[in-house]
Amino acid sequence: MSKSISQGNVHGTIVYEDRVEQLLNPAFAVPSKDKTNRLNRFLRKNGIGVALIIEQTKEKRVMERLDGAFYDKLDKAQRKKAMGFLRKLHNVLERYGKRDALNQFYLVSQFRKGDELIWGDTKVSNILWKDNEPVGIVDYDTVSLGSVWYDVFMALATWGNDISYEEMSDLIATYLGVIDVSGIGWEVEFRRFALLKIKEMAINAFGLGYFVPRPLPYYKERIKHLNRLYEESFVWGSI
Repeated sequence: MSKSISQGNVHGTIVYEDRVEQLLNPAFAVPSKDKTNRLNRFLRKNGIGVALIIEQTKEKRVMERLDGAFYDKLDKAQRKKAMGFLRKLHNVLERYGKRDALNQFYLVSQFRKGDELIWGDTKVSNILWKDNEPVGIVDYDTVSLGSVWYDVFMALATWGNDISYEEMSDLIATYLGVIDVSGIGWEVEFRRFALLKIKEMAINAFGLGYFVPRPLPYYKERIKHLNRLYEESFVWGSI
């Protein structure tokens, strides 16, 4: 049986033809199978594709394999579709309610206070696509209570190195369902998010966080990108 092995930031993953196995990182709190599947079934019922957990131990989690594709980067048209999909996901999570956050991801809590149920890991490679449409998600251990802006800003920071300030504004407008976002002051909050992510990357680069160790060039590249966004944020808009 063919398989492929990949290494996420948190868990090792083995993708087979009929299932996906995750080798669980003991440094990261993993929600129970039942708790996760309750949310997964609700998401499925409301049009969000997710993989149910088949079995789970302290060391390993076995999940269904989803039909679709994952990308490391998105073009401009795909980013707009993905932002509309994120709005849909948040609307579904709002209906699910606050009763069953899977986790309380520390960076979500550090970003800003909030009591909205959010995904917490909107990086580009976690979105499932089918027929060039976003249809589902993976990596949902970070579903936490926080601010939806955390999800939006992670999207802006990870969906492509070529996203301009103008496109960021347009994507936020797409998320909010408005035309003009020039007066809402999102730029200051984005700067705060970028600083938190720079701190997270630096901590993990020295092996002090929960990330699975990666070569230093990986962290250097991530920090370089986030630092560029942080510096550019001082000249965005009317700040």
